[in-house]
Amino acid sequence: MAPQTSTKTVAAAGSWQTSFWKFTPGSSFLNSVFCPCILYGQTNDRLHATVSDKKEKESNGCVPFAIFQIAVPNGGFYHLMQQRREIRARYNIAGNAAVDCLASFFCMCCVQVQADEEVKLREAEAANKAGPVSEGYKAGETMSVTTTATATATEVEAKKEETKEVKKTEDKKEEDKKEEDKKEEDKEEDKKEEDKTEEKEKTEEKK
Repeated sequence: MAPQTSTKTVAAAGSWQTSFWKFTPGSSFLNSVFCPCILYGQTNDRLHATVSDKKEKESNGCVPFAIFQIAVPNGGFYHLMQQRREIRARYNIAGNAAVDCLASFFCMCCVQVQADEEVKLREAEAANKAGPVSEGYKAGETMSVTTTATATATEVEAKKEETKEVKKTEDKKEEDKKEEDKKEEDKEEDKKEEDKTEEKEKTEEKK
């Protein structure tokens, strides 16, 4: 019996592993149509997930892309062109600046979907080669959000306790003040009574 051979095709080095004409209605496709700035930022996050430069991690370019896209018709194409060039350089994909420019200007959706899917695929392959411990966009985001949420909840509880203690102190001060005022009123009443008694005695003596 002849040994079975694998029919799995491996993409040639130096080429895109994802199609430029991918219109499957998935998350990348919908975001490219309705929220291109968000997809651009997500792709940048995935692309820079393993970059050690903190500033580059924090700035995913979503806001500048949105501003250019709103201020100038199709103005976001420049950011897409730069992102596409960065992806090609990182994964050693064949191409040139002219194609990047034309594709980004005339077919933004196609460029965004291909870029996002390519980065996800390449980073997933790299993570599988590296082993179970990897730094991915979703995992990193989830850990960050969870840690932030826990810290925020702790701060809120601490603030509540602090507010309660302050309110208790203020209430105690207010009660003490009321008590002092009551004592002063009682003293005044006693003095008035004493004055009345003295005046009455003097009147009786005169009689």
